[in-house]
Amino acid sequence: MNTVPLRFPAISTLCFALVLLTLPKVACGQAPDPMADATSFNVEHFVGSLGGTGTRDARGTDARFMAPGSIWANSNYIFVSDAYAIRRISRTTGDVTTFAGAQRPAVSAAPHADHIWGDSHYLYNAKGT
Repeated sequence: MNTVPLRFPAISTLCFALVLLTLPKVACGQAPDPMADATSFNVEHFVGSLGGTGTRDARGTDARFMAPGSIWANSNYIFVSDAYAIRRISRTTGDVTTFAGAQRPAVSAAPHADHIWGDSHYLYNAKGT
């Protein structure tokens, strides 16, 4: 059986950090070019570690995530489901805090928070079975 080497061998470590992907700036009222290629985007390492897991509340790249999943954001925070917890990231400072639940198996307010969504008053965890 032939094996094919992985094109991105470090891809498993990338899921433990969040990056920001932004389009280039355009004039007010003008839509970005729908045919933009990868060189048109700005990618920035925002929070978490590119090299491993953990469960540390901290600022920026000092924070650690165990198993980040669903993401939802409002104008102030980014919420991330992470194993048995929901983590909150400040969009202005990059501070990561545990918003609900625990970072290990336990009776938790966010057991396996899979699909999170919010509105102006509440954050919802839609757990499907």
